[in-house]
Amino acid sequence: MARVAIIYGSSEGHTARLAERMAEVMAAAGHTPEVAAAAKAPAPDGYDALVVASSIHVGHYHQAVRRYLRDHLPALAAMPHAFVSVSLSEASPGASGAETVAGYLHTLREETGFEPARAVSFGGALAFRRYGVLTRLMLRRIAAHGGLATDTSTNHDYTDWAAVDAFAASFASELERAEAPGTPAR
Repeated sequence: MARVAIIYGSSEGHTARLAERMAEVMAAAGHTPEVAAAAKAPAPDGYDALVVASSIHVGHYHQAVRRYLRDHLPALAAMPHAFVSVSLSEASPGASGAETVAGYLHTLREETGFEPARAVSFGGALAFRRYGVLTRLMLRRIAAHGGLATDTSTNHDYTDWAAVDAFAASFASELERAEAPGTPAR
């Protein structure tokens, strides 16, 4: 089975939770996942596959994730990999959220040269109870504009966890097929 690095960038911890969840699913499928924050992540050498997950804040993926992708571009291109976006834009009702996320991914490609073999996007979270007063007010306004919950007395999770599980299981299955004798490697 494959040794899979799951590298993430997270500001409030939601993307870290998502990375851990993907690791649980891949481990259950018999793979050996290792989760690490991008700022402290090991080089992809020694891994069979890689998943990079990043939340989007103020229109950009995490700087540490962008740096990791630039620094390891040749290694990533040579192995099975996927990129996971986590954002409130994805959670917003209507097609404009998906279009916004596609724009963020396009900018990431331009900034890093990284061309993901597979890219998926999941809704993020509004952790109102963890934010300071100014951040809470700013995000409440953004949430209202995006058609999301504005009740700041509680946190709101917009992640479709079944979809996260399905993605991780699908990626694990792809790795199994790639390891099967007679299957061409990527």
